[in-house]
Amino acid sequence: MVVPLLMKNAFITQGGGWMPHERFTRAVSRSERVGLQPRRLEIRTFVNATTNNRAVKSLRNAGFYTWPPEVFEFRWAQGRIVIPKHDKLPPLYAIIDAPMFKDGENALQQTIEFAQQLLAGGATLIQYRNKRAAATEMISHGRELRRVIGGRAVLIMNDRPDLCLACGFHGVHVGHEDLSVEGARRVVGNQAVVGVSTHNLSQVLEAERTSADYIAIGPVFATATKTNPEPVVGLEMVRAARNATRKPLVAIGGITRANCRSVIAAGADSIAVISELQSSPRQRVEELLQTLSSAD
Repeated sequence: MVVPLLMKNAFITQGGGWMPHERFTRAVSRSERVGLQPRRLEIRTFVNATTNNRAVKSLRNAGFYTWPPEVFEFRWAQGRIVIPKHDKLPPLYAIIDAPMFKDGENALQQTIEFAQQLLAGGATLIQYRNKRAAATEMISHGRELRRVIGGRAVLIMNDRPDLCLACGFHGVHVGHEDLSVEGARRVVGNQAVVGVSTHNLSQVLEAERTSADYIAIGPVFATATKTNPEPVVGLEMVRAARNATRKPLVAIGGITRANCRSVIAAGADSIAVISELQSSPRQRVEELLQTLSSAD
C-alpha cells in the first residue's frame, strides 16, 4: 500500500523502520495536484529520526532530494522503504516580475490577473519577483497571490526568505550574492523549497554542496530583464552545469519558444521565463509547454 504523506508534522519510528503517524493516512500528495513526475528508488538503510526537520535533513545528507521537498510517498517492499524521488522540475518556471506592471494603483490587480493567466495556461511553478517595492507592498501582493493560487502551483519568493514565510509561499530563490542557501534554509526551514542562482561552473559546484533544492544557471542568452545582467553563459555552460550537479537544473535568461528546446537538450530540467510571458501569458505558457513536451 502506498501512503501519501505530507511532511508537516512528526514521524514516529516503529520496529526499526519508518511508519507514518495515523493522522496522515488520508493526506493528499501535492505531487499529484501539481503534475509532478515521481521516480521510485529504494532506501536500504532506514533513517532513525523522529522529527520532521531531522527527517528531511537526514534524507538530504543521505543524498535524496524531492520536489517539492515536503512531499514523500512511501511503502514497504520486502523489508525496505520505497520512496519516489521528485527530482524532475516542471518544465516551465514562470516568473512574475513586478516591473511588468507600470500602473501602481492597479499593480496588484494586474499581478493577480497575470497569475491567473499563467495558471490557466498550465504553469505549476511560479516565482514572484519584486526588487523595488517596500516589504509591506510585497507582503500584500504575495498574500493575495497565495490566496488566489492556493494549491494549484508551487509559489517561490525571490530573494526574501522572511517574506516567503510572511506570505505563506512554498519556497524562496536566492541570488549568489544574496543570503546564502543555508542562511535562507535556517529562515524557511527544511520543508520549504530553496533555489539558488549561479553564473559559472565554480558557483554551480559550490551550490551542489549546499541544501539547495534546485540550481539556476544563466543568463543562457542575452536578457533585458536585469539592469546589470551577468555575462551570457551560453548552452555550453548549461551542459557543464548538468555534468557538475545531480540537483534539478533551471536555465534562465533570454529563453523563448524559439530556443527553449535547445536549452532542455543541453541538460536543463526546467526553463525560467519572464519576457516571453508578458504578452498573452496564457497562450505563451500553452505554447511553451507544447514546445517543451515535443523536446522529450
